[in-house]
Amino acid sequence: MAPKIRPPVRIPTRSIVARIPFYQQKRLCTTAQEQLLERWMRLFRTFDQDRNGTIDRAEFTTLLTSLEFEGKQSKIDEIFAKLDSDGSGQIDKQEYLKLMQTLTETERDD
Repeated sequence: MAPKIRPPVRIPTRSIVARIPFYQQKRLCTTAQEQLLERWMRLFRTFDQDRNGTIDRAEFTTLLTSLEFEGKQSKIDEIFAKLDSDGSGQIDKQEYLKLMQTLTETERDD
């Protein structure tokens, strides 16, 4: 008995996004951006323990410790100072979002 020959596997030549009408692609992109922003803000709220809308030095140290950062306090202070662009002693939402956007763009470039 002859072995059964399987039909070749069809590989789509067009991406799924290409099959979605343009006006819906824009909505998908916006939704993805909104989801990413919401994820970032959820993380911000997790580390803003006193719920005042900023991350202070103590909360930032807790954040780094939870990420298993093993640097000296002087290194933590140095990182904090770079993120606190306005010198207020706290990382506000705008400074945080700027950091997250930079990290995302750096990750995308790699």
